[in-house]
Amino acid sequence: MIGTGIDNAEILSPLLQQSIPVALIARHMPSLSVHTVTIDDILGGALAAEHLLELGHTRVAVLSEPSKVSSSQERVRGFRETLIKAGHTLEPTQIRESAADLSSAKKEALLLLGENDHPTGLFCCNDIQAIGALQAAKELGLRVPEDVSIIGFDNTILASVTSPPLTTVAQPIEELGHRAVDLLIEELKDEQKEPQKIVLKPELVIRESAGRVLG
Repeated sequence: MIGTGIDNAEILSPLLQQSIPVALIARHMPSLSVHTVTIDDILGGALAAEHLLELGHTRVAVLSEPSKVSSSQERVRGFRETLIKAGHTLEPTQIRESAADLSSAKKEALLLLGENDHPTGLFCCNDIQAIGALQAAKELGLRVPEDVSIIGFDNTILASVTSPPLTTVAQPIEELGHRAVDLLIEELKDEQKEPQKIVLKPELVIRESAGRVLG
């Protein structure tokens, strides 16, 4: 059971060559014949966009993981498509990529939020990036959510202890793990079982880092 990002599919080749059952969690790699348990990342991005739009935000931006991370790109896709349906756009300049660490996220968030016409709403493709954005906002003297609303993704334990607590899109982590284990057990019982793909639904968890546009 693989629960972390993999850049090189060849890493799993030795396991597959030995017919060892493999299940990927929260990652989909079409080139590999393995089980996958993931969430609807497009829906997750859409939920974030819908919430910001409901709060009156139309000047928005995205902090994304690198393009090779398919889940992050699908989140951006869902966010963008929802904006378009509502009559708004998301220009390439409104999207910045960073590694999934605090220093990289903060650096890119400083660039997004440092302009006079900075976005009033920022969607981050994971909670670590959102925390980096919170740090950037504080350094720039911006209030959250009065000056900029920030939404994360994952609903990690950190999301509830930030200041302010982070509005985020939650992955059903426990269910992801349980379903992956079930698939592995089923394959052990039946060596000929075809790889399965299970897609679960994310949910928006509303806390205090996103609020209505002032003025």
